[in-house]
Amino acid sequence: MDSIFHEMIKAGENLDYNKLTTGVDDKHSAGFIVGGTYYEKYDELIDLLKSRSSGVAGQHITVQKEKITVLSESIALLTASGESQIELKNGSVVATKFDWSFVYEKIDNQWKVIQSHQSVSR
Repeated sequence: MDSIFHEMIKAGENLDYNKLTTGVDDKHSAGFIVGGTYYEKYDELIDLLKSRSSGVAGQHITVQKEKITVLSESIALLTASGESQIELKNGSVVATKFDWSFVYEKIDNQWKVIQSHQSVSR
């Protein structure tokens, strides 16, 4: 699961939303929270991220703390915190701190995010 998490971080850094989507299974409709806003469906969230990324060149994500808690053979919780440097196409950089939690479920022998909560501060 840790390797999948870090693959998703790389996809996020590269603004590869198709790759990010492969790491999610929304069959439970558990919801996704980002910056205090609740998204009932993952598609709503990813569409918003795509629309907001037009001025973004890329980002660098540094995970400072990470913990995986196994809840059962098929459910695990991953919590992480760190910093992100968002590089805008105009040359400026926006620094943020983040706190994340992801619920993973093993589906067809692959770990997938089924719910997440992501908070960001400057």
